[in-house]
Parts: sequence; structure tokens; C-alpha cells
Amino acid sequence: MPKISRRWGRRGPGDGMADTGRLGSSPRWEPPAFVSSRPTPPVPETSPDARTVLVVDDQPAVRTSIARVLRSEGYKVTEVDDGNDALPLLRSEHFDAMVLDLRMRQMGGPWLLGVLPDPPPTVVLSATQMTGVDRERVGEAVVAELTKPVAPQRLLDAVAAAVSGGQPPS
Repeated sequence: MPKISRRWGRRGPGDGMADTGRLGSSPRWEPPAFVSSRPTPPVPETSPDARTVLVVDDQPAVRTSIARVLRSEGYKVTEVDDGNDALPLLRSEHFDAMVLDLRMRQMGGPWLLGVLPDPPPTVVLSATQMTGVDRERVGEAVVAELTKPVAPQRLLDAVAAAVSGGQPPS
């Protein structure tokens, strides 16, 4: 249960405020749980032969974060809002892998994978798990299922597996 403080409003785990444990002391600031304490590395120039990844997520902050992590490792990333935007790209361009949200406002992940005859190896990244119907619809395109929020290294491992032939991460 979050604590109520007249000075700071609601306080609780992951809100950036830590209780020092001393009566009358001010809380000290600490980064929220989802923020990395490491400095963001500069984004390297992508080479012409860089692996291409399509990121499909309807949450702009999540999509941008995923793209930033992938670009920091040299991937060439294209970002779109939902399956409706992804479908023409997937039909006209080659992607080595795709990071895909399951539930989106327009065309969701399972529907997108279901209409593609040959989808790229896909990493599903979602706040919900796939149902049996979802699994039937996506076929064998899904290399890994990750739950939001995901650690950057787990995401990188799953995408690396997808671009290297679709082998699941070990």
C-alpha cells in the first residue's frame, strides 16, 4: 500500500522516492525501477549491411525505447504504430526480424502474422500472454515471447536469435 505524504503526495515502490527510515527526514531521490542508471551510449552509425528490424507497438514510449536499445547495438530499425502500418512494409521490404506487440488498437500481432504468407522471425513483446487461438494464428514465426517490461539484454538476446535464423535464445 503506498504511503501518503503531505509534502510528496503518493509514494511507493518505483516512484523515484526512497524512504530513508529516519523520523522527520526528507526522502532521498533514486531513479525509478524502469530507468537504467547507466548512461545512454551514443547510437552507432548503421552500416549498409546492418540487420533490419521492424518494431510494431502502439505505445510510442515503448516503441521508442525498444528502437533505441536495438539501434545502440547497430540494428537498422523501422518503427510503426500497428499492424495496419506494418503490413504494407512487410509486403514491400525485407526485415531480418520483427518485434511485435500482441494487443494493439487496430490490427494486433496475431492478425498481422496470420495474414502474412512468410513473416520474418518474430519476437513477441507484450503485457499479456498469447492464448491458444493466438498461437494457432501466428504459426511458427514467433521465436521468443517476452513480457513487458523487459530487460534490455533479454530483448537483445531474443532479437539476436531471431536474426540468426530463428533459434530460441538460450
